[in-house]
Formats: sequence, structure tokens, C-alpha cells
Amino acid sequence: MGGQRYTAGPVYIGAVVIFLFVLGLFAVRGHIKWWLVSATILSILLAWGINFEFFSNLFIDYFLDIINLRTVSMVLVIAEFCIPLLGILGLWKMFSDELKPEIKLKALRNATAIVGGFALISLLCQVYF
Repeated sequence: MGGQRYTAGPVYIGAVVIFLFVLGLFAVRGHIKWWLVSATILSILLAWGINFEFFSNLFIDYFLDIINLRTVSMVLVIAEFCIPLLGILGLWKMFSDELKPEIKLKALRNATAIVGGFALISLLCQVYF
């Protein structure tokens, strides 16, 4: 058997979508945010497969019928859906009148600091290592 040509591609979510996701973490309130964050984290943990074998085997044996997926990383489709969805909800909250201007400014400041900080750390690691 050879490699699977169509399942070996990288999972890509852009920097703007990640920024909007983090903005949504601060702007969106309620249970919808926590469902989306939980599904995102769960899908990332399941995608680690053999690198997080205890967790993967637990879900393979008892919770999900993951064996029907082509590869373990196919579960990242859940994250690829939840991350932009929370970003869109966050953007919608920022343009609606539901939030006070102080909360909008704080959410924007926090999201910029977090994403900018990770970008700076990534840049420094790339330059020095």
C-alpha cells in the first residue's frame, strides 16, 4: 500500500482567523463560546494520535468510532470549523451594540497582545534558533 495523496496536506488557519478567534474568546459570552473552545481543544488533542496515545486510545475504544476516519488528523476539520465560527461570532459582537465600548476595547487590546506576543516569540525563535 502506498501513501494517501489527498490526506497528507497541511492544516492551515490564517493569522487573521486566529486573531479573530482570540478576539471571540474575549467578546463572546455564554455557553456557545465554551462549546466551540472545547470542541477545538478536543479535536487538536485527538489529532495528536500516537503522540498522545492514552487519550487517543480512550476515544478510539470507548467514545468515538474514529477508526472510520482516513487518518487521525482528519479530526482537525472540527477545529477548522470552530475557530472561524468563534471568530465570526466575536466580530459580530464587536460590531453590535450588545457590548459596552470599554469591553470592546479591552477585548481588542487583549487579543492584540496575545496574538502579537505569540508572533513576536515565533519571530524571535526563528531568528535565534
